[in-house]
Amino acid sequence: MNLKNSVALVTGGSSGIGRGIAAALIQGGAKVAITLSVIGAVVGEFVGSDKGLGYVILSSTSYRKTELAFSAMILLSLMAIVLFAAVSLIERLACPWLAPEREA
Repeated sequence: MNLKNSVALVTGGSSGIGRGIAAALIQGGAKVAITLSVIGAVVGEFVGSDKGLGYVILSSTSYRKTELAFSAMILLSLMAIVLFAAVSLIERLACPWLAPEREA
């Protein structure tokens, strides 16, 4: 099935089904976007910045300061994890019906 250039039509607005589906899609997109935004910021700092963790990674690898480069990468990873967790918390609070059911 080829879904390229397709549009999803979410119906059921009067019964609330469409709103629930739209909220689930928005939350899924937010999780992906928040993680990719960290990557985008670092790439932007690689290309044209003299500040930020991307610049620190780039300059520290030029001067063979491996521990500094790895420290910056660990900080970036932690930042992405914290942002992802924040979006997940907002999802649980805003859309409690999306939480997976736990087995007893």
